Amino acid sequence: MEISEFQKLLAERLGDKDKQMGASFLMNVLTEEVGELSRAIGKESKAEIGEEIADVLFSTMSIANVFGVAVEPLLVRKYVDRPLSDISRKWTDVSWR
Repeated sequence: MEISEFQKLLAERLGDKDKQMGASFLMNVLTEEVGELSRAIGKESKAEIGEEIADVLFSTMSIANVFGVAVEPLLVRKYVDRPLSDISRKWTDVSWR
């Protein structure tokens, strides 16, 4: 499944509920999920990390749908179509620069 297909499916299934809950609520959910991902990384639990990444992506897509933002073309433009040096030029603490 493509990212755009996943996003469309979420919009069809949950779009009205996401709009009803609102962007601020969804942002709080995303923040909570990022915290859970951080804790899973600390435990180095591959299964938990995978579950939390899925939750972060789900929450992010819900926010994108509230605002009508198509995520897939932005990901391609920002992270696939550009050289790595452009993507990482503001990262000063990476060892491979």
